[in-house]
Amino acid sequence: MFKHRYRFNRQARYSLNTLIMGLALLSQIGYCTTKPSSDQTAIYSLLSSQGAVTEDEINQYLSIMQLVPLVRNNYQRDFSWNYAEYLMGLGKLYQVSGDRRLLDTMIAGCERMLARRNDQLDKLFLYIDEATLPVWPSLQQKWSINNKAVPFTNLLMTANILQPIAYTAWLIAHDPSITEAINKNGQSYRMKAQHFLAETEVTLKHFALSPLWLNPNTQLFQHANTQRMTHIDEVPHYKIGQPVAFNRALTMASVMHYVAASHRKFDQKKATASHYEDIIRQQLAFFKRHSLIREEKTSTHTIKLRQWNFDANQHQGVPSPPEDIFHGGLVAAALVILYNDGKNPYELNEGLMQQVAASYLYQFKHDNNQQTPHTFYEYINATGKALTEQRRLSNLRWCELALYNKDIWQSSCGPQLTDTGVRLRDGSYYAYGLAIRHRLSDMLKKNSVIDLHNSNHTLPIHRYY
Repeated sequence: MFKHRYRFNRQARYSLNTLIMGLALLSQIGYCTTKPSSDQTAIYSLLSSQGAVTEDEINQYLSIMQLVPLVRNNYQRDFSWNYAEYLMGLGKLYQVSGDRRLLDTMIAGCERMLARRNDQLDKLFLYIDEATLPVWPSLQQKWSINNKAVPFTNLLMTANILQPIAYTAWLIAHDPSITEAINKNGQSYRMKAQHFLAETEVTLKHFALSPLWLNPNTQLFQHANTQRMTHIDEVPHYKIGQPVAFNRALTMASVMHYVAASHRKFDQKKATASHYEDIIRQQLAFFKRHSLIREEKTSTHTIKLRQWNFDANQHQGVPSPPEDIFHGGLVAAALVILYNDGKNPYELNEGLMQQVAASYLYQFKHDNNQQTPHTFYEYINATGKALTEQRRLSNLRWCELALYNKDIWQSSCGPQLTDTGVRLRDGSYYAYGLAIRHRLSDMLKKNSVIDLHNSNHTLPIHRYY
């Protein structure tokens, strides 16, 4: 059974994967405007800061899901920056527990989003793409012509919605005990996974992989290659047709990884999987070329840090801004998915992952507010009392990546989720926190000889598949 395999080999299967995607919700692009529920101010806390996930905690997250306002469309980006995150939370909890109620609820939510995709709903004509596409456009004043909002989406908003859909297929494909099973509605889980893969690829084909958004020569995701991007102030003119910020490219790459890995697990569409993997390799190679490795010496050893700016674009003396904790977390999250606990076809290795994690941990403990090239800004001391909920939870997004240094959970994320808790608006973090705690519990059991009070010790990054 999926549940029991994860119980004994979960750290090999789960590992860094839990970090994923969630920091997108905290991006500077902003929160959605879903109408608040009457339960919006309720506080939900983990029952403990240590140990495996319990049935009571799963039940509590399912009760949170029942209170989440149903989203009608993505016109205020409610799917991109809210609803999709709750679905990701369901997947994370399912991956560590095997409770099919979580998977079935996740499937229902993905079906709801697909049913409200533009080609199934209002069939809006997108301003940038000059077409009616199978995406989830925004209709916000932020993107407007003559003070009138125009239908628009970008790579990141679309990837955020595609992630739980592709992730659901991935979960089913990688669990033989459920692949051939029938769900509570009498449907085959395998067929449901195939449906989600097909629908994800429809959006990839007509949007993300179109020549407008993917440079056919470099195979890099780009800001749409049209002057219309400046008409709505999406980017300055010199960024048109240039590579997008790393968080956008790698988040979309993570969607493609879920699809490619699922095809390979189902032993199908091998040429398509190879094509997606080639595109992913190009995004990673570009990131590696434009990130900087530097060394910091401590009293006991030398730490290698990998740092990067927000993007690689430089134009006429206009430097790229330094990365920030929100968008940097999106990059880290996508890398975790693509790393796949070491078993990936992208030459993405443990060394790079530890360099990314170390860059955060080092600043977490040594925040001196220095502004130097490739140095991130807006790092936070997550134990502070006056931090906004967004900043406390953005730290959680880095937590799984840095779990091999246990102190980041034990002195920060764990107490936040038990002592302070989260509101319904950010309820998805309840699930992420549970999954991370469960992961750490497994690691500590296997590595019980490590002194829990010595944060200089590290836990290994495990591999699976």
